[in-house]
Amino acid sequence: MVKLTDLAFLLKNILFFVVLNNIIMSWTDFIYATADAFQWGFGFFEFVQNYFNDLLLLLGFVGFGYWMNVQRKFNAKSSVPVESSENTGWYKDGEGKQIK
Repeated sequence: MVKLTDLAFLLKNILFFVVLNNIIMSWTDFIYATADAFQWGFGFFEFVQNYFNDLLLLLGFVGFGYWMNVQRKFNAKSSVPVESSENTGWYKDGEGKQIK
């Protein structure tokens, strides 16, 4: 779990090398500071674990169910025949009419 003290330690190390001592950071110090930043940043995923993926999966299923319900209502309102054998001439009924 990521703690606030870890962030403070990381920021202290970076500020110590860059600003406070007014010295040029060595390449090794830069690499270690970058590694510490990545290690702290990926600690977020350790905290979240797989719950975020589960939430997205659940949200996708709920959204799919909602859209299928809306689509069912749209299909019930439409005048387009479902069977291909019944589709002769239905598109000419509204000829010359403007869609609002």
